[in-house]
Amino acid sequence: GAHAVEMAGEAVRTGEAAPVSVVDDSKLLLPAVALPAAATVMAKHATGEEGEAPIAAARCRLHRFADGEWKERGKGEVKLLYSADTGKVRLVMRQEVTLKVRANHVVASPLEAHSELD
Repeated sequence: GAHAVEMAGEAVRTGEAAPVSVVDDSKLLLPAVALPAAATVMAKHATGEEGEAPIAAARCRLHRFADGEWKERGKGEVKLLYSADTGKVRLVMRQEVTLKVRANHVVASPLEAHSELD
C-alpha cells in the first residue's frame, strides 16, 4: 500500500509504483557539530598507551562468565603492549566505537601467546 514520508519538511506520498524523485540538496540539514573520527580522538587524548610498543593486535570479542553463562562484554581490538620502562607486557582491549577499555591486564612472564596460525 501507499504511505506518506516526510522529506525535508514536505510530505511525499509513496507507493509501490511511486516515481523516483531527485532530492534538493539545499533542503538537507547538516549536523550542528562535526564529530572527529575515533583515530583523531585517540591521538589528541592521553590513552595510557604512550611510551608502550605494540607487540601484536587483533580484532576480538570479549566474553565473561556470569550467572552460569557466557555474556559478551564487547567487540574491538585487543593489543599486547610492551613497556620499556617497566619491562612488562600488558593486554589492552578497547570496544570498537566508544573506545572504552574492556580489558587491561598485565601478562605474567611465564605465559606464552600462540595464535591459531602457529
